[in-house]
Amino acid sequence: CGLRPAPASSVPGRGMDVPRALITSLDAGRLKRLKAEWFAHGGRIRREEFIWLLSRTCSLGPRDGEFSEPDVLAGMMEMWSDLETAKDGTVTWDSFSSFLAHTISSLTQEERARQSLRLFRSGMPPHADVTIVHKDATDAARLQPRKLGEGAVAMSILKIVYLPAPLDRHLLCERHGAAIHLRLYTPTSMSLAFDKELQGAKFVLTDAVYVTRHRYLAGSFVGQWVQLWDQASNWAPARKVIVGGRGPAIALAWCERTDVLAAGTVDGELLLWSAGSGWALKEGGEASRSRAPLTAVICAQGPETELVVTGSLSGELCVFRAQGGERRAQLRGHSGGITALAHAPEHHYLISAGIDRLICVWNMFIASGTPIARLDATSSNVLGIGLPTAPGPGGMGQVFVAGDAQGRFRVVSLRTLRVVQEFNVTGE
Repeated sequence: CGLRPAPASSVPGRGMDVPRALITSLDAGRLKRLKAEWFAHGGRIRREEFIWLLSRTCSLGPRDGEFSEPDVLAGMMEMWSDLETAKDGTVTWDSFSSFLAHTISSLTQEERARQSLRLFRSGMPPHADVTIVHKDATDAARLQPRKLGEGAVAMSILKIVYLPAPLDRHLLCERHGAAIHLRLYTPTSMSLAFDKELQGAKFVLTDAVYVTRHRYLAGSFVGQWVQLWDQASNWAPARKVIVGGRGPAIALAWCERTDVLAAGTVDGELLLWSAGSGWALKEGGEASRSRAPLTAVICAQGPETELVVTGSLSGELCVFRAQGGERRAQLRGHSGGITALAHAPEHHYLISAGIDRLICVWNMFIASGTPIARLDATSSNVLGIGLPTAPGPGGMGQVFVAGDAQGRFRVVSLRTLRVVQEFNVTGE
């Protein structure tokens, strides 16, 4: 399938497995061909047809440095075992599309199941406050996993999304046995703001944002919809926005000035919903499509108007007007899929990170299409970028922090674009 295994250092203890390598090699063309073949078989396929369709869509010829053909076949079998099959042993395209959304979303986090959330306070060295979510003695009754049958249910954290001020909360998607829980925690005390119990794999969270003007929490799910919860009504469900036949939304962003909710899908399409127009969907047409699934989306203030920036699994960055969806620029600097985007408005910087282990810094006011700086991030994939609201310690000024799959953090000065501090998560 044209798969090249990532170096063993990209994931602690082993290289990237075949299913993840297969998914990171997908582009919009292959997805379109695979979808057409899938529906040509009646929209439901069995295991043998699944392997045959992937073989038709991809080139299986082994070449130097790639996975062997038996490895690829074993990887396809592993992918099939992870799919949600019907009683007759078939899988629908929607189920496969949901599987893609979950797997692509998990590229921005570790493969291992986590059971703790660690918070770092600025300092030299940084001070770590550790919270073991399902063993916290301060709120044991509410944070212990539910009982299903005999014994305690194993709990793991599937997704963590930080929702910055004015909400300032951590939203965790947790698996408790067969059930999925969405829990909103306050960073200081880790007390629960809400706990939503959902049933089924289609409720696994891919991303979330806080819709500031309307005081809504928006969450996208592998089940191809975006759910809105109303903070003013004690987080009661307010609206469900259906993505439709475009594939599940992987990444969300809220554009405050233009009152627009943006989403990037598995099909590589940018969707824009206008909150002021009854959440009507704005379609950007072919210009808003990427060659690969969109893995990161943010809103940023440009020289004249609010912009939406998308990053794809192919490493492509595109800039659109939030109001109308017109493409403004295409940025090239990554050779691997985009895992994180951030915007530093005071410096007019766009910061991107990818599975090519590069961090690129772009000036939003210079339409050159090339980064003004490239940082060789780490020996591992960068999973996230954050911009602390407070300046860095020791007079270093404003900074951004990049974290990788091996638990290593690097603090970079926005003034000099140099690494000024490093620290690790140990004992995990």
